[in-house]
Amino acid sequence: MKKLYFLNEEESKRILNLHKEATKKQYIPEASFGSGSWVSVSYSNFSLTLNNYLEMERKGSGSELKLFKGTVFTKENADTIVTKPDTTYQLVGDYTGGVEEDGKGKIRYFCKTKEFAIEGRNAKFWGEDFQSDVQKAFDALCDELPNGGQTVTGGKTDDKSFEKFPCIPNNPKAKSSKLSDGSIAYIIDGVVYYGNGRKKLVDGTMASYSCGKESSNTKTNTKTKVKQPTIPSDTDLDMVLTKL
Repeated sequence: MKKLYFLNEEESKRILNLHKEATKKQYIPEASFGSGSWVSVSYSNFSLTLNNYLEMERKGSGSELKLFKGTVFTKENADTIVTKPDTTYQLVGDYTGGVEEDGKGKIRYFCKTKEFAIEGRNAKFWGEDFQSDVQKAFDALCDELPNGGQTVTGGKTDDKSFEKFPCIPNNPKAKSSKLSDGSIAYIIDGVVYYGNGRKKLVDGTMASYSCGKESSNTKTNTKTKVKQPTIPSDTDLDMVLTKL
């Protein structure tokens, strides 16, 4: 039989490298949000990338803040994500959309208040007209920051708002968290429980709960965070792929 193809060493290495890169990508958790993947979130390096422009309404009144495709936010601390110092932005007319100012600087997003700010300026902006899924992108990344973007106080409290839901504070995994309005919430496996019978799932959506549905032991009836696996080394991949 005529030999139609010869796999030399160079071609073998090329194919193995392709398999290695494809395998590594399976370990990098990323997600896209909004129509046409408007925003991408990488949980492995705590970053959010705009794949299209965004415009934010100014709190009160005045010019809108416009950010461009390619703008990247990364983790700054437990409550904020921030762009690079030389990030290009525009201030545009609220009604006309005309460019009023071109600028460069750091843009911060505050997880608790869901507001944007230009470093060195007092004005605050917010995504009033964002697609709901675009806002979910910011919420999803904020939930992955240390303490989920909230101030975790730890331990149990005597907060009476959970009298109807004792299974939540009594859960051995529960961590109490003081919210910005002074109320108490509990975090169990990344899910935030509020005293009004509502909970915020890991993906940012809201749902109802009751102690009849929520288990008080270590297994909770919630959508839990999945521990991200360690990316395998090139040596480990070589050992596996060369045996295929």
